[in-house]
Amino acid sequence: MRREGLGGGLSIETRIAVLEERVAGINARHDTQAMELARRLDELNHAHQQARDRDVLYLPREVHEQFAKELREKMEFIAAALSEAKGVATATARTYAIGAAITAAVGSYVVQHWLAR
Repeated sequence: MRREGLGGGLSIETRIAVLEERVAGINARHDTQAMELARRLDELNHAHQQARDRDVLYLPREVHEQFAKELREKMEFIAAALSEAKGVATATARTYAIGAAITAAVGSYVVQHWLAR
């Protein structure tokens, strides 16, 4: 059994016109799809750049934990040294030691992580 796609009674010109309309419709849908895909890709690229810009403002947990560990070690070292040197004024010495340790740690952190970028 033979199947007629465009109708057996239509002239060749009519068949061509119908096929041209179908092709034009397919091309229009492809153009619309291509524009939509380009728009989505642009949005993804923009979102990716925004995420990268936002990530610059935050530290990974591992970096923070390492920094906190080093800071605690420096604070304890300075506090112990000052406490031994001052003898009686251990509370005051510890307070000054903590301030000095924070200043030293923050200064070294800035040099190592921010200026190296």
